[in-house]
Amino acid sequence: DVERAIAVDGPGWSAFIDLGKSVDAEVLADRREAVEPLDPAFIVYTSGSTGEPKGALLTHRGVCYCGVTGATARGAGGGKIICNLPINHVGSVSDICCRKMIGGGPIVFQERFNAGAMLALIEEEKVRVWGGVPTIFQMCVAHDDFGSTDLSSIEQIAWGGAAMPAPVLERLLLATGADRCTTGYGMTETTGGVMCTLEGSDIEVLTTTVGAPIPGHEYRIVTDDGREAATGEPGEIRVRGDWMMAGYWNRPEATAETIDDEGWLHTGDLAVLRSDGNISIVGRLSEMFKSGGYNVYPREVELCLEEHPSVQMAAVVSVPDPLFDEVGHAFVVAPGDTDADDLLAHCLGSLARYKVPKEFHIVDGFPMLAVGKVDKKALRSRGSQ
Repeated sequence: DVERAIAVDGPGWSAFIDLGKSVDAEVLADRREAVEPLDPAFIVYTSGSTGEPKGALLTHRGVCYCGVTGATARGAGGGKIICNLPINHVGSVSDICCRKMIGGGPIVFQERFNAGAMLALIEEEKVRVWGGVPTIFQMCVAHDDFGSTDLSSIEQIAWGGAAMPAPVLERLLLATGADRCTTGYGMTETTGGVMCTLEGSDIEVLTTTVGAPIPGHEYRIVTDDGREAATGEPGEIRVRGDWMMAGYWNRPEATAETIDDEGWLHTGDLAVLRSDGNISIVGRLSEMFKSGGYNVYPREVELCLEEHPSVQMAAVVSVPDPLFDEVGHAFVVAPGDTDADDLLAHCLGSLARYKVPKEFHIVDGFPMLAVGKVDKKALRSRGSQ
């Protein structure tokens, strides 16, 4: 039962703050002593983009560790940061909120994402750190107010969850004058980011890689036959360390499938280690499909499409096919007069023939999950009709 509801813009907020001041120091000490570092701190549910959402048990140590590395490796310092990710998103809870709890500085919350309102809020609040998922940035850049909004206060742009299209990043840099950009890799089960780009990374590294592992944990890239992948060879990312989740809430079978007997967390993400030490994400194991016997990684095709000048966003899904078993269908957010044949020619110029989508769907927007990811299950259903 709810004992007390608090409206932060109402008179009850002051009363709530005063209640905190009234708590005896000995009570707080007793509570601290009752908690171990590896005890669950809170439960964050996975996005469910590739299956049923599961509640990840994130530990006190993991949350604190993520906050420390977020405030150091990924920066932001005491600068004012904006957050419109929902509280059920690990990027909000760990990467933004816990980072600021460690590093200090204010957070400006936007209750519900709206591109125009977000641009206005950045200008009004003089936000210094702009963080989010690429979809948010893409929608802001495409908004009518983008060119007329004063974004000069932005000093750092940070994103995760997917690759940022180079044309979008270039427009952001021109509009903001940001002198630092960072991206990285993490997931709910890792309590946040476990990889990030180094300060001073160029646009090629920022838009095609997730940087290098953050010190404090181990990682491996493993092929489907269980061996360590060579440089440039795709394999699954596996990570191990004190900030991994303790398991899934009331899901022992799912926990055993994700964390092996040696403590390695199987992320389900495919990646390659580049010769420069940076890691590029190829795609999800669950999204990879075979077309005519060849592996197709949707993210590779999406990145190709997003290089086309008319394409704002792209999403590729697999659809059953009687001849090739599965084929790709590409959904692209682009002007209505965009020619599908032009998109086909663009893909043929950069991709092997079996990777080129069989169908192109020009749409106004994508169905989205609450955490800001494209709902590919909905797109796959539409493509199969």
